Amino acid sequence: MSAAVSTRRALAVARKEWRELASNRTVLLSAALVPLVFTGLAVLSLAALVRLVPALIPSASPPMRELVERLVHEMTTMFLVIPSAVPSLVAATSMVGEKQSRSLEALLATPLRTTELVAGKLVAATLLGVIPTLVAWGTFVGAAYAIVDADLRDLLAPTPLAALVLLVGPNVATLSTTLTLMVSSRAETVQSAQTASGLMVLPLVGLAVGQAMGAVTLTTPSVIVAVIALAGLNVGAVLLCASLFERETVLTRWK
Repeated sequence: MSAAVSTRRALAVARKEWRELASNRTVLLSAALVPLVFTGLAVLSLAALVRLVPALIPSASPPMRELVERLVHEMTTMFLVIPSAVPSLVAATSMVGEKQSRSLEALLATPLRTTELVAGKLVAATLLGVIPTLVAWGTFVGAAYAIVDADLRDLLAPTPLAALVLLVGPNVATLSTTLTLMVSSRAETVQSAQTASGLMVLPLVGLAVGQAMGAVTLTTPSVIVAVIALAGLNVGAVLLCASLFERETVLTRWK
């Protein structure tokens, strides 16, 4: 079978996922609220800082620059919660829904390969985490440019932060989705399926706290190392996920 056929079938699965998601208002609302809340929190925090602190510290002074830089770094790191939380919600709902409706058995009775099924679900959920993240971060940076003084704008989107969102974000979304798909193959509820992927939020919160305390500094080399490490984890996780979705296992053990 050619690679083109495999790609077409995987994308067909992804389109099916998106159609089903469009009719699930609960999941859509939850997926929309996460980026909205984080964007609003980031913009309001920065606005409060640049409007209130200059009364005590000049806007162009080194202390003010340090405060803005630290806040921007913390908020950008917290944006990585979006590609962790949203895909896990979508993937968990998808797999548990397939299990409860018994629709996956009929799908696996077709010529669709197991790898195509996993790839389709992975693409569908991952994109629904990556795209809102990029939109949310872009909205934050755009709003920040309008809020801060011109001499502080160089702090808003430096290379390490751009790399964090553009490179680390998709890897976080992929790993979160893959973990959720693996767990949901044995889980009976959406909540239990999200348990493992939910643990990914803890390192992200720890990173933000570390930056706030000055113990962690993001640099381009450190982000590149994180991307390489996450990419390696993703390769292993995707291979393991595909092995867990053997047709015989799904058709005889899912109850």
